[in-house]
Amino acid sequence: MQAPVIADPEAGLLYRGLSRFARLWALQQGRLVSSRLEGALGRSIRCESTEGEVVDLCLRREKLEFETDGTLRTPHASIRMVPTDWSRVLSGELHVMAIILAGRAPFPKDQRRLLMQFSMLLQTTVLSKGPDRE
Repeated sequence: MQAPVIADPEAGLLYRGLSRFARLWALQQGRLVSSRLEGALGRSIRCESTEGEVVDLCLRREKLEFETDGTLRTPHASIRMVPTDWSRVLSGELHVMAIILAGRAPFPKDQRRLLMQFSMLLQTTVLSKGPDRE
């Protein structure tokens, strides 16, 4: 796994949005991770669009790693949404759990805690303001 520096211009909405998240996450240098949210660290998460785009990632304390050569392991959690929902999530307008609770992203119930932690870290990162904010 490796964190991209710049998203591929040919990449889809999901990869571009998650690449932006990766850059913002790195800028935070682990400051957003509380003891209640650190359970999301080191876990493989599969993000899928209903249009077929799939991005596997793993959050580390100070960076986000993408699996670039196809999945080599079963993800700990998967979330699948329509592109318009992903766009709203990646902009910070909504969080992953809002889509789940609205019934638009079914998931296995044993993944609830990890998805909640990922949801909080994703939205907090995207909305955080710092001295180096994009």
